[in-house]
Amino acid sequence: MSNIKIGFLPLYLQLYEDIKPWAKEPMLPHKEECIKRLKDMGAEVIAVDLCTKEEQFMAAADLFIKEDVDVIVTLHIAYSPSLKSIGAFVKMNKPVIALDATPTYDFKSSMFVKDEIFPNHGIHGVQDMCNLLRRNNIPFKVEAGHIDHSDVIERVFADCQAAKAAKNLKSIRVGRVGGSFDGMGDFFKTPEELKDELGATVVPIDLELYNNLYSAVTDEEINAQIAYDKEAFEFYPDVNEADYYIATKAGIALEKWIEAEKLGAYTVNFLGTGTGGIHKMPFHYICKIIAKGIGYAGEGDVLTASLVGALQAVYPETSFTEMFCPCWKTGEVFLSHMGEMNINLSSRKPKLKNCGFNWTDAGNTTQLTACLKQGEAVLVNLAPCAEGKYTLILAPVEMKDFRDENGVYDTEIRGWFKPNKPIERFLEEYSNYGGTHHCAVVYGDNLKSLELFGKFMGFEVVVIE
Repeated sequence: MSNIKIGFLPLYLQLYEDIKPWAKEPMLPHKEECIKRLKDMGAEVIAVDLCTKEEQFMAAADLFIKEDVDVIVTLHIAYSPSLKSIGAFVKMNKPVIALDATPTYDFKSSMFVKDEIFPNHGIHGVQDMCNLLRRNNIPFKVEAGHIDHSDVIERVFADCQAAKAAKNLKSIRVGRVGGSFDGMGDFFKTPEELKDELGATVVPIDLELYNNLYSAVTDEEINAQIAYDKEAFEFYPDVNEADYYIATKAGIALEKWIEAEKLGAYTVNFLGTGTGGIHKMPFHYICKIIAKGIGYAGEGDVLTASLVGALQAVYPETSFTEMFCPCWKTGEVFLSHMGEMNINLSSRKPKLKNCGFNWTDAGNTTQLTACLKQGEAVLVNLAPCAEGKYTLILAPVEMKDFRDENGVYDTEIRGWFKPNKPIERFLEEYSNYGGTHHCAVVYGDNLKSLELFGKFMGFEVVVIE
């Protein structure tokens, strides 16, 4: 079930109400059907009655603001003059999706059989409204088509997903454990920059709070997690029980901190473990938290963590990842990371194993090993630019199946993708656009929706395809 909340605004002309008040009745079923189909897609729809007067539009704006809708979907039942509604759109300051759909499919054949002009002339109301939206810098998208003979409702819903993701990024709270990795500059942003430029709020871990939460974790809680893991994962026979126990306890405390701070995303710098930090690097537990819908990035990368969290709340099949090595022969790129991914996207049952950890005095821990599943996906990167600007880099890719003859996938988190163009050209373009070495992978045919997400955020959007 989606968590997208739509404010549905039907527009009409007061003159028609005054001259022939009965005329709207045959058009209302079309409006109700559009609402029903958006609900069937999984959206929550807050709808108002037909609006014709400025005060009605303003009342609708007040309701949508009170309900904190993510996006406005409009439907012109007939023509509606834009100066009656533009004040409401400015007040709401929310993305607008214009559903440009009229009820009659074969208008040319039926226009003289019965009066089909009146219920099918809303398109020039859309044109009037969109001109005013553009002139007032209100982000919008028009989706046109017949609801029974096109995918217009699906396109509107995908646009609403983009609006929701943009809203998420502008308000997300992202936790940080261990600070930023020293010297990594491509994704580095100060908390003040992230707040001013995106709206995201960085929440550094309060170690006193964390330690209190850690101390309060009970044996019952730990044993419940261990029982879950034994169902969900394959266990190597030599798993160190003491390290696994402490890593699980540290992970539970980490999750409780995330809940206490109401975080939508977080990042852990593995160097922020041990003395002066969290007790162990709980790789396996981090994967479980990600799988519950909390965004993540490694090495203290609050920027990419915020991006992943904003996207994952709308596109659940999203994961943090990192390009590691090219295979020039096959034209594929190898993905890898120490031990963090959205484990729901694993191509097989993950395996839990010991993890040697000599980076800090936290000692050895446990991790999951897995490989990202095959399928259609979009690689997504948010690249900082000069003067507080950003480029959203999107690349449709094919996530590839893997072969495990040498056991290489039983060591860390792995994956492969093949770009749509030769690997040489892909890598050149990616870095020429300033792409960072941390990114997200979003499964599914979501390229157009992600492009609109970037537009709603005010990013420069580039597509490598």
